[in-house]
Amino acid sequence: MEYTQEKNAKNLTILVNPDPLSTEQGGGRQGPVPILSSHEIDDKANLYVEGLIAGIIGASVIALWFFVLDIIQGRPFRTTTLLGTALLAARD
Repeated sequence: MEYTQEKNAKNLTILVNPDPLSTEQGGGRQGPVPILSSHEIDDKANLYVEGLIAGIIGASVIALWFFVLDIIQGRPFRTTTLLGTALLAARD
């Protein structure tokens, strides 16, 4: 089964009539009311992807910064060792 945006948009609908009186009188909107349009779905997906990419870049820059500082001090991976020891050390 192939995934399509149209199928996704159909899944994000609420199956109630917003104004039942107006449809009984021949006017108003009939059928399901979309919660999110396909454009809004794309915007939310793009936002999450951009946030993930920004987080990965930010974490990489910080890790590289501490690695360079440790190399300058002559003790590579010292910060990583200290953080790992502090987080994973068993308390007696």
